[in-house]
Amino acid sequence: MLEQSIEKAGTLNMKKVRDVMMTQKFDTLMGKSWYQQQGKNGGGLLAVECYPGFIAQWQKGIFEVLDKGKATAKPIYPKPDWPKAGAKK
Repeated sequence: MLEQSIEKAGTLNMKKVRDVMMTQKFDTLMGKSWYQQQGKNGGGLLAVECYPGFIAQWQKGIFEVLDKGKATAKPIYPKPDWPKAGAKK
């Protein structure tokens, strides 16, 4: 999101980059994401509508959400062993 904001702002000026971040939606690994302003002083948080959840797991190269109510997959438990160094996938 930061990289896209800098590109859209056309500058490294922090205020201009921040203004882009607070008014645009961005294509991210988690899908379309954006910030919502909090308070009068310009702080922001990731919008709840685009936040996938607190608990997630990579499964077959896909970021799967495991949170109740937003789950996109069932958890794999126990977690499979990590591949050996140098092993082909």
